[in-house]
Amino acid sequence: PTKGGKPLQLQISEGLPNVSPKGIYAGEKGKFIKNPNAFVLEGFSVNPEASWYAKSKATEDFGKYISTFFDKAYFKNKIRTTPGMEKKISNYMDFISQNKAGMFLDDQGRFMKATATDAYKKIADRDVIYLLSQDSGLVSNAKYDFFTSFNPEFTKKYKFYQQKVLRNNQVYDKYMGIIEDALGKDRGSIKRQMRAETQALQKIFLSLDQ
Repeated sequence: PTKGGKPLQLQISEGLPNVSPKGIYAGEKGKFIKNPNAFVLEGFSVNPEASWYAKSKATEDFGKYISTFFDKAYFKNKIRTTPGMEKKISNYMDFISQNKAGMFLDDQGRFMKATATDAYKKIADRDVIYLLSQDSGLVSNAKYDFFTSFNPEFTKKYKFYQQKVLRNNQVYDKYMGIIEDALGKDRGSIKRQMRAETQALQKIFLSLDQ
């Protein structure tokens, strides 16, 4: 692409092999100009904002876009080349999205904790949970872009799964807020404490694996 007869800079290096983004935003109104030679890896290409960050020397933001691009490509390749991985993710999303009302109750209406735990253990896979969690580094638009890149059926399952998780989180936050109010704690304080404890436990487990 050119502007005023001059070729536009669509190459990004910054110590990496030249990676051409989808395009750039040019001019005062930020018109998007598509790059016909965009670098594509596993169906993904770099978001156009990365070229602006590279030019403006906003290295932290630039690195974020480049890192996210390679993360998506790496995980996509990993799932594509690992037998059964896509099916495991699909089954896990189905299980989480399923209406489980009454599923784990006995004849007297009592919750069967052991049965529920066994069912979850059978479907839970640490790699699947990692990919679907924020630990993978894929969040927000990047996560949506990644999980909707496989096939229409998988995309449909992911969207339904996300809606289910969002509703569950909203209900959880609502009742957690009620508990915090009753205890005189700041909103979100319990979740922050739980997150800190989880991170501390992760460090312990990582040290044990070494």
